[in-house]
Amino acid sequence: MKKKSILFIIGSMRRGGAELHLYSICEHLQDKFDITLYVFDKRGPLYESYRNINVNIRFVNVNVNSKVKYFYIFNHLIYLQWVNRFDIIHYFLPTAYIIGGIASIFSPKSIRIMSRRSLNKYSENTYLLRPIEILLHRKMNYITANSNAIKDNLMSEKVSINKIKIIYNGVRDNSFFEINRYKKNYYKKSDFTIIVLANLIAYKGHLDVIKALERINKSLPDKWRCLMIGRNDGIKDILEKEAVKCGLGRNIEFIENVINIKPFLQCADISLLCSHEEGFSNAIIESMSAGLPVIATDVGGNVEAVQNNYNGFIVRKSDVKEIGNKILLLLDPCRRRLMGENSKKIANEKYRIDKCIAAYEDMYKICLTGPCMNTNNGNY
Repeated sequence: MKKKSILFIIGSMRRGGAELHLYSICEHLQDKFDITLYVFDKRGPLYESYRNINVNIRFVNVNVNSKVKYFYIFNHLIYLQWVNRFDIIHYFLPTAYIIGGIASIFSPKSIRIMSRRSLNKYSENTYLLRPIEILLHRKMNYITANSNAIKDNLMSEKVSINKIKIIYNGVRDNSFFEINRYKKNYYKKSDFTIIVLANLIAYKGHLDVIKALERINKSLPDKWRCLMIGRNDGIKDILEKEAVKCGLGRNIEFIENVINIKPFLQCADISLLCSHEEGFSNAIIESMSAGLPVIATDVGGNVEAVQNNYNGFIVRKSDVKEIGNKILLLLDPCRRRLMGENSKKIANEKYRIDKCIAAYEDMYKICLTGPCMNTNNGNY
C-alpha cells in the first residue's frame, strides 16, 4: 500500500527550536509517511542529519538576493505541489507559512496544517503580515500550538478552538544518568554551574542574566561558571563586553555550535531562561529532563512547564533583582535536588518525544481518514 505523502515547509536548517523539532518529527515518521522537506536555504548544520534519514529534500538553488529568491521559491512550490499532489502540507514558522500558504492557494487541494511556535509579536510592526496570516488561517485544516499561551494567541486572531490542536514539544531522551559525571571531567574548577540554553538574540534576556549575576557575585561560591550556549545572532560581542565590564569575564563562557547538549546539562546545577517573549521553550524541558531546577520568566508557555516553587521559580521578565535572589536560593543542594527530581518527573509525564510524535501521527490520520475540518465553511 502506497504511503501517504507529507510536504513540510520551513525556512532553514539551523539549530533552532522549531528546526530541531521538525527534524524529530521527520526522523520518527519517515517509515510511515512519504516525507518531502522543502527548505528555503539548504545550508545549515541539520542538513547532514537529514541526509541520514529517508526524507526528500527540495529547495531552490539560485544565487540571487533574498526578495527575488522568494519569488522563485513561490513559483517552485506551486510547481512542486502540482507535480507531486501531496496529501498533507505542513508549514513551520512565519516566512514558510506566508509564502507556502499563499502558494497552496494556487495548487491542488491538499490538507493544510500550520504550526505556530511563538506568540505573534513578530507581526506587530509589519503592516500586512497579520492580515495575511489571518486570511491564511481560513485555509488551514488544523493549526497546532505548543502551549496554551499560543492557543490563546490564536483565538485572539479569531481562530476557532475546534481548529487548534495543542501538541507540546517532546524531549528526545529523558534518561540522563550520572548527572554530575561531567562536573569533574569537563569543569574541574567549577563549584556551581549555571546553564543558559538560548541562541544569542536580544529578547532571550542574556543581558538580564549578566546583570543579575553581577548583583549576587559576592554571594556565589568562589568557583562558579555560567555557560551561555547558543548560536550567535549578532549580540555576542555586546554580551562579552558587558560580562567583562561587570567583572564576570572569567565566570561567563559563550559556547557556539553545540551538537550534543547532554554533556553540558550533565555538568550543570541549575538552568536559566530569562527571555522577554517565548512560545514554548525546548531548552526548559531539556533542562527538566536532565533533572535540573529551572528559573524562567513569566512569558508565553514557560509557566506551563515550570511550576513555581516546585521544580523551579517563575520570575518577572527583566527583573534582575528577582532573578539573582532565586539563583541564591538554589545554592542550597537539598532544594536543588528536590526541585530537580520534580523537573524530571514532569518531563517524563508530559514532554516525552513519543507522546509528541503520537499526537502528530493521530492528527495526520484524522485528516486522512476521518472528518477533518472543512476549510471552506466560513469558520476560522
